[in-house]
Amino acid sequence: MHLYYPDLFSTLLRRHLHPAAMSLGLPNHGWSDACIDVYEKIECIGAGTYGQVFLASHRDTGEKVALKKIRSLNEIQGLPVTTIREIKVLKAIKHRNVVGLREVIVTNELDMGDLDDDPDADIPAAGGGPVPMDFSCGCIYLVLEYVDHDLTGLLDRQYPFTDVEIKSIMMQLMDVMKYMHATDVIHRDIKCSNLLLTPQHLLKVADFGLARSTLGELPFTNK
Repeated sequence: MHLYYPDLFSTLLRRHLHPAAMSLGLPNHGWSDACIDVYEKIECIGAGTYGQVFLASHRDTGEKVALKKIRSLNEIQGLPVTTIREIKVLKAIKHRNVVGLREVIVTNELDMGDLDDDPDADIPAAGGGPVPMDFSCGCIYLVLEYVDHDLTGLLDRQYPFTDVEIKSIMMQLMDVMKYMHATDVIHRDIKCSNLLLTPQHLLKVADFGLARSTLGELPFTNK
């Protein structure tokens, strides 16, 4: 389900987007150009209800990032409410065990190059059919810190965690949960696939799309 909040878009994105991102003025589309081309997509590493996640690298610095591409961006459907939540939360909290949000980039161009990678995309009919709704007004990219592994993948491969490593991961998880709760944020979707690990076993909590504030300051819900 996609929700559209006309006043919310301009307020939220004006306050929370990186300066390099666009000022989103739905429904007038008064966007300036944001250059996603500074990132080179390497491969698709995940897909979900609202879009895809790509491993990418910055063309100038070589830094690896995770590009989370959100499918719908138009005045009818608007942004998924989970995306609004995730941007707001990641801009508000900073912790070594929370995946970092580098920037948010909005484009107003149809990204046809990704249609072949997206099994759920509706490719226009031959001879010039209508542009798919999900790509009709552009895309929004969350540029996130790239972390090598998630706990689900490691467990599926039967990675031989030592007792010390298990204790370290649990201590990090308890520490970041304590921090989030102290800042009145409840993640609400803690599971192995959302617990990322670096090769040094540094834990990173990801995917804040279902997060809520205990103070009621994140009143965005599909319910």
